[in-house]
Amino acid sequence: MVNEDFLTAIRVGITGYLSLIAVLILFYFLIISFVNFFAESDKNGSKKGNKRAEE
Repeated sequence: MVNEDFLTAIRVGITGYLSLIAVLILFYFLIISFVNFFAESDKNGSKKGNKRAEE
C-alpha cells in the first residue's frame, strides 16, 4: 500500500514536471515566433522608409 502510494506520487510528480517543461517550451516558441514576425514587419517598414528618404 505504502509502496503503491509512493510510486503514484513519483508518477504524478514526473508528469507534472514534464507538462510544465512542455508548456514552457510551447510559450518559448510562441514568443520567438511573435518577435520574429514583428521584427520582420519593422524591417520592411524601415526599408520602405529608407527608400522614400533616398528618392
